[in-house]
Amino acid sequence: MAFKEVVINGVTVRIHRMSAKTQHDIVNRFILPVMDFASEIEVEDGGDRTAALKGLLKGINKYLPPEKRDELLFNYLVSPEYVKVLAASMEVPFCQNGLIQCEALDGAKYIYQIAAVAFVFNFEDFFSGWDSILSEAMAIVNSKKST
Repeated sequence: MAFKEVVINGVTVRIHRMSAKTQHDIVNRFILPVMDFASEIEVEDGGDRTAALKGLLKGINKYLPPEKRDELLFNYLVSPEYVKVLAASMEVPFCQNGLIQCEALDGAKYIYQIAAVAFVFNFEDFFSGWDSILSEAMAIVNSKKST
C-alpha cells in the first residue's frame, strides 16, 4: 500500500493511500454535494488546482453540516486506518475514538494540517481536471476500435 511520510511538529506522520472505493465514497458523499461552489472559485482563479482545493474546503465548511464535516475528518482523513504516527519504528494510530494519540500533535492546528495533507495525497489526481480524464478515456476507447 502506498503512503506518504511528513514531519509535523517534529513527529513523523505516515499517511496511507485510501482504496479507490473509499475515495469514491468520499467524493460521492462529501465532495460532489459542494462541487459547484468549488468550481466557481476555480474559474475565478483561472483554473488553478490550489484554488479548486481551497474552494472545495470553503464549500465543505459552508454547505456540509457539522456532523458530516466531523465524519469526513475523523472517519476518513485522520482515521486510525489511514494516518499513523511513527514511534520507535512502529506505526501508532494518530487518532483513535476521537482522541489524538500523540501529545505533540494534540491540537486543532495539527489535526487540520494532517487532514489537509491526507486529502491532497489521496485526491490530487481527482483535481487534475475532468478534461484530461475524459481525453484519456476517449484515447483508450479509440485505441480499442482500431485493433
